[in-house]
Amino acid sequence: MTTTGAPAHQRLDLRKVEVDDVLDRVQATLALRLDTEGSVRKRRSIGFPSDRGTWVRVDCRGLDRPLDQGWGTEAASGITGLPMPAWHQGASWLDTERGVRWRADETDLIVGRPIGKPQAAQELPLSWWAALSSALNTLAAYKTYRRATPDLEPATGDRFGAAIAKVFPDVDTTITEWTTAHADFNWPNLTGPKFEVFDWEDFGAAPRGLDAATLWFGSLRIPEVADEVMERLQANLESRDGQVMRLWRCAEFLAWATDEEPEYTAVREVAARLARELAN
Repeated sequence: MTTTGAPAHQRLDLRKVEVDDVLDRVQATLALRLDTEGSVRKRRSIGFPSDRGTWVRVDCRGLDRPLDQGWGTEAASGITGLPMPAWHQGASWLDTERGVRWRADETDLIVGRPIGKPQAAQELPLSWWAALSSALNTLAAYKTYRRATPDLEPATGDRFGAAIAKVFPDVDTTITEWTTAHADFNWPNLTGPKFEVFDWEDFGAAPRGLDAATLWFGSLRIPEVADEVMERLQANLESRDGQVMRLWRCAEFLAWATDEEPEYTAVREVAARLARELAN
């Protein structure tokens, strides 16, 4: 298999390819057995229950992604006061044949069930929403040297500004406040009815409101849920940087979407309003 060409996440889709040799190495290195029948496959990772009653996530990373920040799940284990699976151990190695790096992390099993889609959020109790707000405040206050990597790319002011400018060129996208974010804060990475956050590979410094904006944007197909997110996380979402993050999420969508997408009209309308406010 070639080590050049397309990025690793494009040429090695773990939902479609078998990597039995990788899994054998994970089991030998971590001294456990993976329950392959219970696997959860994504493009760049596979997760398994283990015979120790834990969870093992196996990640694939291209050689183009830097190692200076380490591996997110292990690094996030230093955060205290957040409902997240405890980290036990990890291992990583270079795969010269495939031109990628592999990482395996063993953590506690999550207590609740992944929410998955915003429709399921309509059944969440008030205690869940309170835990959500508290967790984001705790995370934002955590100090880290890591740079968040939403959608695999480092969080920088230039990145957000360039994406917004493609759709809304007259907006001031200056970031004024950087905090710490999970950076993949979507419904599939949150559990209920007991609140817990998992999949910490991308966490790091990001503009205030990134996580809140990500969850809000991922809820727009269900207006009632999007409104609930807005009400519960209003302080972050209505801050100036929170508005920029919301507009960024909208602009990235509008750059490719058509009105065939169910949320297209709602996104276009709210994005136009945000752009007007940020242009003033």
